[in-house]
Amino acid sequence: MEGKGISGDSVIYTSLAYAYWKVGKASAASSILEEMARRRLMITVKLYRCFSASDASENNVSQIFWNHMVDRGLMLRHTMNKIQQMLI
Repeated sequence: MEGKGISGDSVIYTSLAYAYWKVGKASAASSILEEMARRRLMITVKLYRCFSASDASENNVSQIFWNHMVDRGLMLRHTMNKIQQMLI
């Protein structure tokens, strides 16, 4: 993205990664997530809520994606705890 003169934030990177993930392009999603980690961009509770609310029909794909984000360390422990509390 930066090569094209576009600077990104967590919303942009997460949106792109999720779009690639959803259509089955895991390697493209992975490279975006690597860039996110390099830039230390993190997923917030607010961002998680936005994605979860907008894509409720794709619950299985969504859950796998969020688990992958946690595995990569793109969510703080505090954020994960708040999300778990919301799901209860």
